[in-house]
Order: sequence, then C-alpha cells, then structure tokens
Amino acid sequence: MPETLRSSTTRRQALFWLDPYLFEFRTRIKALPAKNEVLLEQTAFYPGGGGQPADSGVLLLQSNPRVSFRVVAVEKKGDEISHTLKGKASSLQHLSVGIEVIGRIDKKRRLNLMAAHTSQHILSAMIKKIAGIETEKVHIDESIVTVFLQESLPKEVLRKAVTETNAFLLSGKKVQTHFYSKNALPKTVAQSLRGNLTKIPQQTVRVVLVEGLDASLCAGTHVKNTKEIGILILTDFHGKIIHYTFGTQALSLLATLNVDTISIAKHLAAKPEENEKRIAAILEEYQLLKQLNTTLAKQLAKYQIPELKKKPFVIGPFTLLVGNFEHLERKFVLQQLGPLEKNTIVLLIVKGPLLVLLSNVKDLAANELLALYCKQTKVKGGGSQTIAQAAIPESETTTALALAQELILKVLKDNPSSKTAGAASENTPQV
Repeated sequence: MPETLRSSTTRRQALFWLDPYLFEFRTRIKALPAKNEVLLEQTAFYPGGGGQPADSGVLLLQSNPRVSFRVVAVEKKGDEISHTLKGKASSLQHLSVGIEVIGRIDKKRRLNLMAAHTSQHILSAMIKKIAGIETEKVHIDESIVTVFLQESLPKEVLRKAVTETNAFLLSGKKVQTHFYSKNALPKTVAQSLRGNLTKIPQQTVRVVLVEGLDASLCAGTHVKNTKEIGILILTDFHGKIIHYTFGTQALSLLATLNVDTISIAKHLAAKPEENEKRIAAILEEYQLLKQLNTTLAKQLAKYQIPELKKKPFVIGPFTLLVGNFEHLERKFVLQQLGPLEKNTIVLLIVKGPLLVLLSNVKDLAANELLALYCKQTKVKGGGSQTIAQAAIPESETTTALALAQELILKVLKDNPSSKTAGAASENTPQV
C-alpha cells in the first residue's frame, strides 16, 4: 500500500530500502531522546507502514556484544526512525551518543513480512486487473494477510483471482524497487501506477514494480522474486474483506483442506467438487424438517401444558409446574401457559436452551430462586420478581431442569407456610 518518504535524511538512514535482505548492520548512535530510545545514523529496522508491521530484533554494543537490548518498537518520528529498547537498567547506562552498535533483525519475521507484503501487492493488482476493484487498505502479519476492498467480490471472480495469482507467484517474476522524481515517472510506470501521487508532498517517490503486473507507491520491504512467496490460500472471505495465508502455512492448510474435503465428500456420497451443492440441499431439507418439527411441537405443547397443570407439585399452599419445551420459543410457551394463579411457580426449559422461572408467590421472587441454581452451576442469569432466565448448555437440559426443580422444592418445603399447611403432594408433573 502507498507510503511516503518524509525526506532525503530518512532515505539515507533506511538500509532496509537499499537491501531488504540485510539482517545485520553496524552503525553509531546518533541521539538518545529517552533512556530506552535511540536514533541511529543508519538502520535496517523497518519502522512499519502501509499495513506492514515494524521489524523486531536486537541491538548490541560493538565494544561488548554481551550487552544487548531487545528492539521492541520501531517507528518514524518526523525525519527520524526511533528504536525503543528493552534491557536491564544497568545495561541502558552503557548507551551514549557516538558509540558503535550492531543491529540484528529477526530474520524469519522479516522474510515472512516481505513475502506477505509482496503477495498482497500481487493479489490486489490481480483483483484490479480482473474485476476493476481497488484495495482500500490492508493488514499484514507473519502468517495472515487481510485485504479490504472497495467493493465486494463475487465468489467466482475471487476464485479466478486466487487461481491466477498463484499461477503468477509460481512463474518466478522479478520484483524491483526504484526511486523516481514525481514529475518524471516513466510513461509505462505512470500509466499503471497504484497509489495517489497527489497525497505525497515530496518530489521523490518509491515505486515497487512487479514484472508484467503491477507498479505501486510503497515504502515496505519486498522479496526479489515471486517464487520466494510460494502460494496463497484463503482462510476466510466475507463482503469486502479477504483473509489469506501463504508459503508453508498455505501448503499445510491446503493439504488439510484437501484431505478433509475428500473425507466430507465420502460422508455426503458425492464428489469433492459437489460438496457445496450437496450441503446446500441437505440444509434446505433440514430447514423444512425444522419447520415441521416446530409445527408438531406447538401442537403437542397445546396438549402438554393443560396436562402439566393437572399434575403439579403441591407443597402446602404452593404449586410448582415443571415442563420441558426446548424446541419452542419462550414467547409461544408463555402464551399457551397463560396467567399464573396465586402462589404458583413455573419452571421451564425453552428454546435456546433457556431455563425460565416464573413466580406468582409474594415472598419468593423468580430472580432470587434462579440465583440459587446459578450459584450452584456457575452459569449467568437474571430477571425480575415475576420472571427470570439463564442460558444452559444444550447437552444439560434434563439435568438442569432436575436440579432447578430440586432446589425450588427444597425452598418451598422449608417455607413456614408449607409446614403449617400440610405435607407435599406425591403428584408428578407432566414433563
């Protein structure tokens, strides 16, 4: 992505532009703006920009390499490149203006970022070539690249762009960088240049050229040949956003997806290329069955709820109704249940699944009763005096209902009103 040069001073400092494969360099400390911050006469540490993160590595004293500091941040500050160091306080005291130091870049990280950034240039250029859609911004890290497009890309066009990008990567095209005067760009570069020249205030611009495909304003680090990248493979895409990995990570993911796709096809009794159509047909059938199941469940509930009311738990003056309606929406079940009679508590499982508690008992609030269950199971829930609910795992509906029932029955039995009104009924609710 486009990134500018602040001045010729920065350009002279930037060894990463002269040789992106330079992983060790020697220079002198130019200034110490803070105790753990240094400016160097020259640096191979890339300060980040255009979606590419900054480099990391170490800085060592030339006179005593055992004194070293981790370079934890690199950033542009005006015309300078600042390095933030992390090391022992006693070691930081060795730093002074003019001393010679050795910088070592994290080689693996740099190479991955170079491959990632270059692959993004090529994919973005291919999408523009095929679909005429520009890239708005990018996010690059060592293993995943995210491309944000100006418009959504149809799936079949995305498939073509990825296929042609991989063919291009494996063809071994050269990648070069050049500095040009903004007013003296070669015609072939100016005609295909990606990036907005008008946003760059200085006269010198850096252009990354990908042989036969792309010319982009960019200040990042790049590989010299597309073969160094390997292939790319998508990890996700939605709307205008594309996520992909590359290189050895892409090969590993490709092997996994290849084997898994064939395995899924065997389960579906289809060819691997037919998986999507077969799954779409199964999902359509599932939706129809789901609708039928809901219809049947509603019809059954109209029978179950009256039966449930006929066989309550009766504890003194209190009535407890318990029912499992995990395939039905809460609203429908409550409508069928209707208004609660005085001194009635209802305990239900509804779609979600949710454990729902209703109370029409003056001194036994629904949210307080539910809190007993939540405390014992460590789930979250809440509500009001009259209604409360908690989400429960789908595999635990039966045990959740039984535990909540046990806790409520204990509360009702221990209530003074229950002891003066008589023993509990032996009736069992219709569940």
